[in-house]
Amino acid sequence: MDMISIAFLFIGQSPRPDVMDEMRRALPGFSIREYGALDGLDAAAVEAAFSPSNPADMLITRLKDGSSAAVSEKKLALRLQMKLGEAAKDGVDAAVLMCTGSFPGLSCPMPLFTMDEVFHRKLSLPRGTKHIGLIVPEEPQRRLFTGKYSHFGLPVTSAAASPYEDTAKVIKAACALRAAGADCIVLDCMGYSIALAENVAAAAGIPVLTPRQETAAAIIRLTEK
Repeated sequence: MDMISIAFLFIGQSPRPDVMDEMRRALPGFSIREYGALDGLDAAAVEAAFSPSNPADMLITRLKDGSSAAVSEKKLALRLQMKLGEAAKDGVDAAVLMCTGSFPGLSCPMPLFTMDEVFHRKLSLPRGTKHIGLIVPEEPQRRLFTGKYSHFGLPVTSAAASPYEDTAKVIKAACALRAAGADCIVLDCMGYSIALAENVAAAAGIPVLTPRQETAAAIIRLTEK
């Protein structure tokens, strides 16, 4: 049986060893290719062409030099579509959009995993969850991303702590959410690692969910059908 090839598409730049080292461990036996919507651009070009016009349009990503950047979800759509076309020409079997933004309207001839679908709509909360604690990278994202969990019909308390800065801030935010009544923590950005989630869970004493874990599980489920 031929090895299944998966395209991992980032809204920033590739390669992303900080993310993909974990994903490769979670997906042994798969051929993995990386694509970045902003590949080939320097930081000045990214800021000039893709800066968000308002907080509701903002996403946080990482550039090739390791710096983080705020980018516009709307302005990235065309670049993401272009990269999906490249992946299709490369003959991959499926693609994964490595961002929890929505990006409606993307066209893809192979199965496309989006975090809006995998993480926001189909997330399996731990049994008995009564109060969701949500952590997002930046303060302006709290209100927008809180709404993505309204279909659970549960209270959602949010906090902001970037995955690209001091991890102690993420742990502190999680513990504060636990003190506010949360019995489950959701880390809503691909930048939050599985290792960080484990550290947060140990510190806060409650389950922690990340898009990376859910993405790997979704890919494995598809290939087992």
